[in-house]
Amino acid sequence: MTISSNGPRFNASTLFTLVFFDRSRDSDAEAAMNGPYLFQTRAEALESLWNYVSGRIPACCADPFFDEAESLGLEVEDETGDITPILESANAEQREAIIDWYFEYSDDDETEAFYEITEHTPSAPESEEPLENYSVFGFYEETGQSFLDHVQASNEYDAMRVSAESRPDATYLCAMAGLLRESAGVAFAGEGVVDAQTILEQSDVFC
Repeated sequence: MTISSNGPRFNASTLFTLVFFDRSRDSDAEAAMNGPYLFQTRAEALESLWNYVSGRIPACCADPFFDEAESLGLEVEDETGDITPILESANAEQREAIIDWYFEYSDDDETEAFYEITEHTPSAPESEEPLENYSVFGFYEETGQSFLDHVQASNEYDAMRVSAESRPDATYLCAMAGLLRESAGVAFAGEGVVDAQTILEQSDVFC
């Protein structure tokens, strides 16, 4: 029997997986793995497993189950050995007890049988370092043209990396926190880098 968990997308923060080992036929000596199957609640996982177990018991262990039914808290009104009404009348708590009994019964010296329902709660993602505004200074060696970039980054070095992604041929000088602007706290020597001799000769500009 195949168990599937076809249904809506899983949006729950907590999910459950079901895995069980059991022989696929009574004559098999080796158990086969079934699952993992994904469910939104533990009750859904048990319901799916119950559909499997309630079909297996009549096929492979009806008489042993009938003998143990009362010890599992089940009412046995029909002494003919018919287990169908017993299985159909089981409530949720009794169904889980029957599931446990079935896997204990099936687990013997020749075959390992068990099931496991595991709860999975995703861990909270690590908080990312907050981004801040930075001003990045650099120039192009080939042309001497300078630039000032405004970027968001986690620190000064990260700011230069962010700028470099769009300026792979540039040469970088520094990065400073905040949004510095030309003529508002920042002055460029010219369109590009300017040598000291030129600055000294243009005393009317650099004064």
